[in-house]
Amino acid sequence: VEQPWPVVSPVISGEDVAEIDVPKSSYVYGVLRVRPGLQVVLRCTDKAVGLYRISGLQDQGAKLQQDEICKVFPTTADAWQHIDRARGAVVELQGCYLRKADDGVSWVVVFPSATPPGEQTITIGEYTVRARRYQLWPICHTYRLVNLAIHDDTMEVIKLIVQIAWRLCQSEESSTGAPTRQALSIITTPIEVAEALDGLIALSNFVDRAMVKELLPEGNPKLVAAVRQLHRYQFFERHLAEVLLRIMAKIQTARRSDFRGLIQSESLRRPATFRAPFVEEDTAELSGLGRLLQRLLAPIASEAYVVGPKPWGQLEVALGMCFRGEFQQREHTLAKHRQITKSSFALQGASIVQRICTARNQDNFVTAAHHSSDSEGEGDSAPSP
Repeated sequence: VEQPWPVVSPVISGEDVAEIDVPKSSYVYGVLRVRPGLQVVLRCTDKAVGLYRISGLQDQGAKLQQDEICKVFPTTADAWQHIDRARGAVVELQGCYLRKADDGVSWVVVFPSATPPGEQTITIGEYTVRARRYQLWPICHTYRLVNLAIHDDTMEVIKLIVQIAWRLCQSEESSTGAPTRQALSIITTPIEVAEALDGLIALSNFVDRAMVKELLPEGNPKLVAAVRQLHRYQFFERHLAEVLLRIMAKIQTARRSDFRGLIQSESLRRPATFRAPFVEEDTAELSGLGRLLQRLLAPIASEAYVVGPKPWGQLEVALGMCFRGEFQQREHTLAKHRQITKSSFALQGASIVQRICTARNQDNFVTAAHHSSDSEGEGDSAPSP
């Protein structure tokens, strides 16, 4: 009897096994093709998160030599059949991911982006919308979809920032003028961001579609309002990320464990520009959100995590990308996937999407009919973060 996969939802680097092929046709589609090859090996690179790699038998890289050999296949077709038996598997290909659907049979293709990384900044007048890869909310939306293996403590802090930024943004946009303190007082653990994600996805999808269609986007009041709302949300999200980065830097360099004092001082660092809601408005005491942040940071900032940083490192990378991702000389990886945060990976994915959506024969263009269901709501699907 063949030994089943030891983990559920393994992440498999399978660039040598399969690829998305876009044949020359008047139809709009792509084909998942198993690459030809002989003698391929399944290696385990990290048992803790279920990370695997399939490569040729002759590959003798330094990292590959340290990996545990799990199984040897005579051909790539046999390797693919073994992958197809894994429950909830995520397969990394060139420029995209394959995610096993809930029915256990179908595969869903997940692209990192539909546009090249350098073309994602949107500007209307004084309002600018940054690329999704430099925001925090897409992590909440996709971290389970492609199994990023982000620690629960890290995700709670990220969700807290997203929820606070969204509430502050909604408080500004609300016609009823709901007080900011009242809007933030309802944030409790466990932190739920479903409402915030629905709103951000709808706004982002609308802006992406409208910017393509509008010749003069400044003349569309709804588009300008949506861009302004996203701009304000990103303003709050970015400043909250800066506050936490400064707190983490002082914890790590000075080995300080006075979370209360650090949260107070960094929240009041720029009162004229942005006052973080972790302190009370009329005093310097910690607010309810400040005490919540203090509890969430305690396990992440423990000495074990600082020395061997899994949750710490993931939070630091995520906040760094949000605060100044466009200016970082080196692209850091958020997860142990080899290319998850690389712009080259997004560029490959955008190239595949553009080839699929571009008719090779303009004189006989036919769009293949399809039916889809997406949790992001009705309308055209937006690029994956």
